Amino acid sequence: MKRFLILSIVMMLGIMLFAQTQQGYVKTKGRMVNGKLVPGQGLKGATVSVHGRTAVLVNKDNGAFSFPVPEAQFRIDSVRKKGYQLVDMDALSKTYKHSTNPIYLVMETPEQLLQDQLDNYSRINAAQTKLITQLKNEVDALKEQNKLTEEEYYQQLSEIAEMQMENQELVSDMAERYSRIDFDQLDEFNRHISQLIINGELYKADSIIRAKGNMDDRRTEYFRMRDVNNKESLDLETRQEKLERSKALEKKTLDELGQDCYYKYETCKLRHQADSTKYWIEYRFDLDTLNEDWLGDVIEYMFYSLDDQGAIDYLQRALRLALMNHGEISKEVADIYNDLGVAYGKYDITKGIQSLQHAKKIDSLLNIQDESIYHNIGKYYQMQADFSKANHYFQIALDIAKNKYGENSNSVATINAGIGDLYSDQALFNESLEYYTYALDYYLKYFGYYHPNTAIVYNDMGLVYASQKDFQKALECYNHAFVIIKELFGENHPEIATFQNNIGTIYYKEKNYQKALEYYNLALSAQESTYGPESLLVSYPLNNIGNTLLLEGEFDKALDVLNRALKIRIKNLGLEHPIVATTTHNIAAVYEMKGDYVKALELYEEALSIRIKALGADHPSSINTQNRISEIQAKLKEQENK
Repeated sequence: MKRFLILSIVMMLGIMLFAQTQQGYVKTKGRMVNGKLVPGQGLKGATVSVHGRTAVLVNKDNGAFSFPVPEAQFRIDSVRKKGYQLVDMDALSKTYKHSTNPIYLVMETPEQLLQDQLDNYSRINAAQTKLITQLKNEVDALKEQNKLTEEEYYQQLSEIAEMQMENQELVSDMAERYSRIDFDQLDEFNRHISQLIINGELYKADSIIRAKGNMDDRRTEYFRMRDVNNKESLDLETRQEKLERSKALEKKTLDELGQDCYYKYETCKLRHQADSTKYWIEYRFDLDTLNEDWLGDVIEYMFYSLDDQGAIDYLQRALRLALMNHGEISKEVADIYNDLGVAYGKYDITKGIQSLQHAKKIDSLLNIQDESIYHNIGKYYQMQADFSKANHYFQIALDIAKNKYGENSNSVATINAGIGDLYSDQALFNESLEYYTYALDYYLKYFGYYHPNTAIVYNDMGLVYASQKDFQKALECYNHAFVIIKELFGENHPEIATFQNNIGTIYYKEKNYQKALEYYNLALSAQESTYGPESLLVSYPLNNIGNTLLLEGEFDKALDVLNRALKIRIKNLGLEHPIVATTTHNIAAVYEMKGDYVKALELYEEALSIRIKALGADHPSSINTQNRISEIQAKLKEQENK
């Protein structure tokens, strides 16, 4: 994104890649004891070695572990736990696919495995021995009944003997297999069938299996489902190809439409058609509200057009999108917090500085060194009249910008303009003009006359010339700023109020009070309609109207207006800000003009206390208030002597 007013730089998008995480458990196997499930237990302290990665230590009592999986597939090299062995050795030979389902690595002590194997062998062998005995008894009965010849009898006995020999290997294999089954991972139905087979209750096992339906019917149903799914897969492939072609056409249409919207935006911008410019950049974003680049262009325009409230609205949307796409510790999120810090400057100082602190924290963690963050923090210290800290942050920003871009760059020019503001606030007007001139020369050369940055510097230079009582140059600068903003954004733009207020100040200093009031009231109306009646910006024309009414002899009206300005400034800045001291000083002047010297002295002393603390005793504003106090004290003493 591009920042404007405080710093205008291009946000470099970077994508942070995060590996997926695979969950798993190392545990003993679930066992069946007397027909009931005894669940396995987690094995804390086991070590799982994943191929190509550092071994993972299981440190949870339930045996849970996790590890990052940078690719879709992975292998496990080993699973170790003192006194235990892996139950399923195939776990080390197969390739796993990343899944949201956990993997289970089952271990058991050799003693427990052997005991389970012997128990299974005993039960399976007993069932088979019973079966062999039953078969032999049936053959003997047939021989007794003369239903078998001698040859047939011995043939069947031979077959039974062969079966008995085969059973030894069969029973051993089955005892081994069932001793390694983790019954935790079988459902209740399959656990029951397994138990019936181990116990030799084969007919019951068959009966339960038959209860699911005829095997031939189930086989037929399977083949039917397979054929349907194969056909569906082919249809899906066809639809997928069609969908991909349609998606490609959709993207091409969106790209072309978006590009044409941007062309419309640029042509309207070059013709200084503010409403149409805003319309087309927002129109494009509405086509794809998840497009971060297009959202960034809208925010850039909001800053360009000095629409800070519009910028805040879109920045809040951008923040939600960036947190979802990039995570909190990312340059994208840091840039948005930085921009919010700028945009909140006219509305909410607390939210503004909080946003910048968020940006600075992320900047430090990522070691990006974004000069604009430090510059913007400096601006907030400047607003709080902590000029030493403000200058400290400005110098950090300036050093970073020079190292990155060289002496002749937009960032360096913008920071120089900020330092010009800082010197202006300290009444160091010659130094201020030096920094403003550097910035203005750059903006005129690279941005041209009709650009908001150019207008802002002209306005700031006008303030300096007015403070130096060079009213002709001040009026020239204000008119430059007024013409630029009016041409770019029209007569209803909120910044027009700033220039109306400043032009009114020139007429005020030239003692043309009626003309001054005319411009001050225009500025007041514009600021109230744009920012609301409690905005700090509203206090500036109010303060100026109050001072002008004072000189017109309208003392009561002046007090009403100035007290409203004071209330707004205290609410936004606190009791100890030098701007609060200015309004307090002005109210004291009204009481002085009314002849209420006691009240005037009380307010002058309040103003002096704030100014000394914020600006120092040698600041011109402090000296001015001290002079008023001395005169009031002299007048009170004169009254006492009468």
